Amino acid sequence: MTAPPLVGFSALELTCTPAGAFCGRLLADLGFDVLKVEPPDGDPARRRGSFPGGFPDDEASGAFLFLNAGKRSLTLDLETATGGEIAARLAARVDVVVEELSPGVLALESVANLVVVSLTAFGRNGQRREWKAKPLTTCHAAGFVAGNPPAAPPGLGGELRCGLVAAVACLRALGRRETTGGERVDISKTEALASFAPHRSNPSKATYATVVHPVAGKLRIPSLFADAELRPAPLLGQHNAEVLGGLGFDAAETGLLVGTGIV
Repeated sequence: MTAPPLVGFSALELTCTPAGAFCGRLLADLGFDVLKVEPPDGDPARRRGSFPGGFPDDEASGAFLFLNAGKRSLTLDLETATGGEIAARLAARVDVVVEELSPGVLALESVANLVVVSLTAFGRNGQRREWKAKPLTTCHAAGFVAGNPPAAPPGLGGELRCGLVAAVACLRALGRRETTGGERVDISKTEALASFAPHRSNPSKATYATVVHPVAGKLRIPSLFADAELRPAPLLGQHNAEVLGGLGFDAAETGLLVGTGIV
């Protein structure tokens, strides 16, 4: 089995939307070691479904299993001082950070040679930089529902398109890092969607990987490479001890972080 082309690179994912998660998923497919940071109660996709048998299960959501295959999971409350400090230490150890944080939550500009991919509804500059928007709004703003009669919005597909644009832009920034240094890649979801013409996908041309998940069982999920060796989506906080141990936290300190709700 051929190894993916970008083994040895690493990414920290600080997002809770399908766009950011799909960007991280594509990087994982390419060989990145992707660490997904989730709030202590889990990424919202864990509660989105669909679920096997229709019974909600945070560890068996179809959306989460697809978007997060190939990643590790750390739970962390980024709104606490300790959580922010841990995230900053992790950011200093990776090549790429994919984030959708509010301005000022985490300072990343001082990290040398770091590529920061920032996804927002309308970009980080301009008169709409502080506006928030759900996927339906960005689809409207990008013209996806224009026409008479109006076209149906792409739903989750719109977010996936944004994630694809973010991943491609990330790789371009990474490719020029040796000559230009690190940089922030500003991804406006509205502009990313406007770059696509509405179209139908062709499932017959998809490639799949087989993973065995400890809760959901054996799964065939879309992948960049056919029959790729891909780890299943992580259980909530599955790699907490491993990641925090790598930062020097012992078992007692990790337990204290868990007990105070930071992890």
